Amino acid sequence: MQANINYKNPNWLLILLAIILTLGVVFRWANIDKKIYWHDESYTTIRTTGYQAKEIADTIFQNRLLSTRELGKFQQLKPESNVFDTIKSLAKEDPQHPPLYFIISRYWEKIFGFSPVSSRSLAIVFSLLSLPFIYYLSLELFAAKLTAILAVIFLALSPVDIIFAQMSRQYSLLVLLTIISQLMLLKCLKKRTVVNWSLYTLSNTLGLYTHLFFILNLFAQAVLIIWYLILKPERKNNLIFFLLSGLTMIILYIPWLQVFLTNSQRAFNSTSWAAVNYLDWGLISKLWILGFTCLFSDTDFGFNNIFTYIYRLFFLSLTIYAFYRVYRYNNPIAFTFLITSTLVPFLALVIPDLIFITTRSTVTRYLIATFPTIYITVAFFLSQLLNQGKILGKIILTFLLTASIISNFNNALSETSWAKVPSYWNGEVARKINAVPNAIIISDEGNDWTNLGDLLSLNYRLNSDVQYFLTTSNPDTDKLKEILESPNVNLFLFRPSNRLLLALDQFDIRLDYFYPQGQLWRGKK
Repeated sequence: MQANINYKNPNWLLILLAIILTLGVVFRWANIDKKIYWHDESYTTIRTTGYQAKEIADTIFQNRLLSTRELGKFQQLKPESNVFDTIKSLAKEDPQHPPLYFIISRYWEKIFGFSPVSSRSLAIVFSLLSLPFIYYLSLELFAAKLTAILAVIFLALSPVDIIFAQMSRQYSLLVLLTIISQLMLLKCLKKRTVVNWSLYTLSNTLGLYTHLFFILNLFAQAVLIIWYLILKPERKNNLIFFLLSGLTMIILYIPWLQVFLTNSQRAFNSTSWAAVNYLDWGLISKLWILGFTCLFSDTDFGFNNIFTYIYRLFFLSLTIYAFYRVYRYNNPIAFTFLITSTLVPFLALVIPDLIFITTRSTVTRYLIATFPTIYITVAFFLSQLLNQGKILGKIILTFLLTASIISNFNNALSETSWAKVPSYWNGEVARKINAVPNAIIISDEGNDWTNLGDLLSLNYRLNSDVQYFLTTSNPDTDKLKEILESPNVNLFLFRPSNRLLLALDQFDIRLDYFYPQGQLWRGKK
């Protein structure tokens, strides 16, 4: 796995590393209490507190007034619940999400409290733990400290890694376990010991219990093993150990695999949002470019602005050329490892998209575990330039760091991000509602039955005097009329279903669609 590179380790690089690590920590913690606690994070809270979404929905969508305090009780630990309630909630309603992260989060928040800051801090810890492991992974590949330091710098300052580190979701843990898995596989191929293969098996099992798409990493590793045997057929025992490790993983994963297979229809229904009528290749290409370049810069000039993509193409071109430079370097195992770890998971999403007309390959959070190998690849290329004393290396490094810092600075000041759809506008929605006294929010479960997550998201930001009137799927028109005729109240309609809009049509009330981005109406008598 290793090859010697003559590198210099100047003091300026160590100073730069210290500065970047400090910035990486600061950016990860910056304003996490002010970031929108979005839809998916609300479901993290539902699982970790021991509730079920249906249980909450059946309680609150009952054609009655509800205070923010009443809704807020579902954002705290469920009385007399235990960790098995968390597992049961996932198994019944979200079987596509294995339980490891949610179990850890439950115990974490029992210690530090159930709040957005506490919940997000766990993801930040996992994100920071990834830094030493990507260092050792880079060393295992190239035996070059300069490459390893640069890889740490890129991950520490990565805009996309910081965005997901500030979310109460399992993606930071997924990245951490992916890096550990890759590191242990390389160690196994280098030195076949029971300890190495056991640690490799353990990291993979934990990865499978973290996210279903960790299996994409295993696909990439299987391709690597096959290629490794082609290059070194005398090492065929590695295939036997790899298969034994895989068999052990399957056995250990049987409990959740059974849960998933038993409730697979629920999982497919929960992810049906990825299905589209046709594949818009213009849109898909844009999302791919944005997805594979937000590792170094998250800056854009508008989604439909051509300058966004001209700017981002620099980072994409740099990445592609960096892979080419690794290919030209006399280390086929390193190149195969890096290219398979990046392309195989991506293609494993693209091919089903083509077959089933879906768009999962455009979702950045599904690709985030492929990004560490891109950091390492670009780090290797830049280390070559720096070792050769070329000014171009310092120019590119300076540009990458500047682009990342600007992106992270903007993210630190923003309460939302592109990764928080469909809750992107909830902060502004809350401000508009809080701006008037005696506000009542009329809503229901929505056309796609997903409003619960966004109502919980809003609840963190609403004033205590705000009330909800949440209807059943068939609104009680008599009770709805009472609310509409209430004196001295300000009525809002948030993400209503067609059923609710139809029920409101029979009343003498004007609905102004005054904030369409956030799907917020203002009711006027």
